[in-house]
Amino acid sequence: MPQAEKKDSFDFGNNKVFRPFRNFAIPVLQPTPLDATIPINKIANKEGDISNKPIKAANSGIHFPEGTAGTKTVRYDLYITDTVVNFSGKNKHAVAVNGQIPAPPLVFTIGDTALIYVHNNADKPSAVHWHGVQLANRMDGVPNLTQLAIPPYSTYIYKFPVVQSGTYWYHSHFKLQEQTGLYGALIFNKRTEPDIPTIPVVLSDWSDLKPQTINRYLHNANDWFAIKKNTVQSYGEAIRQGALGIKLKNEWLRMNAMDVSDVYYEKFLINGLPSST
Repeated sequence: MPQAEKKDSFDFGNNKVFRPFRNFAIPVLQPTPLDATIPINKIANKEGDISNKPIKAANSGIHFPEGTAGTKTVRYDLYITDTVVNFSGKNKHAVAVNGQIPAPPLVFTIGDTALIYVHNNADKPSAVHWHGVQLANRMDGVPNLTQLAIPPYSTYIYKFPVVQSGTYWYHSHFKLQEQTGLYGALIFNKRTEPDIPTIPVVLSDWSDLKPQTINRYLHNANDWFAIKKNTVQSYGEAIRQGALGIKLKNEWLRMNAMDVSDVYYEKFLINGLPSST
């Protein structure tokens, strides 16, 4: 009886995925056709609909003149919603993008124009920051700094030329939404890429405590998270290590040597799945 051929990779949509990661594979979001008619909420950009307007590029990076062969506008539609997750046996509130955590990977090629509609269908404001991306300041996605937050049930349009290649990420900069799920991979390919198997892998963690609670505990110099990570330092130990001055300084700051994303957590996630899956 013939045996099935063993392969080092398998097809996953338009991507070849390494077999060891098949349980964690997430599909790359397919671009929205530019001629698609999609209902949108009220546009929150102060300039109105910018989808067909020229947009300023970053001063740095590699620029391609308009009309360069192979360059194109690539549109994605992202839908922010409130959701409930259960990573550790407890139902907890989270923020999803297109129904998933992490948000779907977005793929462009250097020279493309990124056109991204962010539909905020959640009950609280939001915004999306393109981390590490060279772009015009008003497209940077930091609420109350480069834009107003996107109101609930509104749509914000981000548009910028892609002037760099590499792997980056995008996330919310509104309060602590990033810690509850609003983050995803952002991939800028070179004009010519080697034909090798690829898969986006997003590593993250999940805490059942609300990030606001974690932040408050840290600012109150609460030792709970240090105890959970086995990093509590007594005065006696600080003296023995010759670090009393550092210990006193840290006590005066009333801030532990960790932030809201660097504490004990219930689950480590690979593409939104617990690592034990």
